[in-house]
Amino acid sequence: MPDETPRQKFLLHMYDQMFNDINRHIIVVWQSVGVLIGAFAILALIEKHIITLDLGAGILVIICCWLLANLLDSSYWYNRNLAIIGNIEREFLSETDLRDIVYYFGAHRPTNKMITHLRIQRALGLS
Repeated sequence: MPDETPRQKFLLHMYDQMFNDINRHIIVVWQSVGVLIGAFAILALIEKHIITLDLGAGILVIICCWLLANLLDSSYWYNRNLAIIGNIEREFLSETDLRDIVYYFGAHRPTNKMITHLRIQRALGLS
């Protein structure tokens, strides 16, 4: 784009960052897969009598708590960053952009609401 305006540069940079966020959330799914693999590995060690049932259950509880702690932390940072992004967008975007681009920057999301992607992982960790 020849001679981009500051507004165009900002919008393009925000677009890139939104896709980075999408990719990051897809990659985080592997965290839950790792917990599942760990659970099956622990069950196999218990079945082969390499570790006791008590030790295996304890390790499994620790792994699930680690997943839940990471989900809570991810949710906090996601909501914090989304609020900051909304504030920055209000500085650069115009009223017409509420219709033309996206209506999200007009008002913040409910505070501390966990996104669906993280709620699904939480349900997996709790189960």
